[in-house]
Parts: sequence; C-alpha cells; structure tokens
Amino acid sequence: MTFKERFFVFCDRERLMPEPKKAPAMDSLVEPFGIVVILPMDGFHLYHHQLDTMENPEEAHARRGSPWTFDPAQLLTFLKTLRSQGSIYVPSFNHGVGDPVEDDTFVSLQHKVVIVEGNYLLLEEGV
Repeated sequence: MTFKERFFVFCDRERLMPEPKKAPAMDSLVEPFGIVVILPMDGFHLYHHQLDTMENPEEAHARRGSPWTFDPAQLLTFLKTLRSQGSIYVPSFNHGVGDPVEDDTFVSLQHKVVIVEGNYLLLEEGV
C-alpha cells in the first residue's frame, strides 16, 4: 500500500471523542474494524527530563500540555517515515507515569485510515 492509498484524518481529540476518559473510548471505536489506527499527539510530549533542562523547569512542568511542551518535529518525522516506509512504530503516552512510551503503537499496512489527533496539529510554529 502506498501513502496515497491511506486516508488520513487530522483532528483534535474533543471533536473525535468528547469524553473525560477519551483514550479507552477511542480504542473501542477503532478496534472492531482493524483497518483504523489512532496516532495521538500525546506520544510526542516532551519527557519530564527534557522539561527539567528548560530555562524555567517549574513553569515547563506546570504548563505541560502547552504547544511548546510537545515535539512537533518528531511527529512530522514519524509521518514522513510512515509515508516512505508504509509502516512504523510510534510512541504513545502513559498517563500513570506522565511520559511517552517509545515504539508502543504499530501502524501497519493493514491500517487504511490513520487518525492523527491532537489539539495543536495545525499550528505552524515549531516545525
């Protein structure tokens, strides 16, 4: 399958699944089909240790979730790799630990629809 044979949807999570416990609900939305995968921007949060190295670590931790606490360049790199290779492992986010989990979700050739979700997907700054 080529990149052109995939359908990509870019949206914020509230439009996709407006519930407090969103991630499990989104999983139940796509699992029965097996051809849809959700690639959340949450996996591209900066790690706690990266926030610790910022000019004001206390503010960085307090404002985690702001656009500047994500790594949009890494997300773009993953999307470009997906386009060129057809399948890829992408990070997810562990809310219990509060950090991304590397290579946690596999986007394979069987996934015909890739839903890329996140509040800041259309921001141009930082990429």
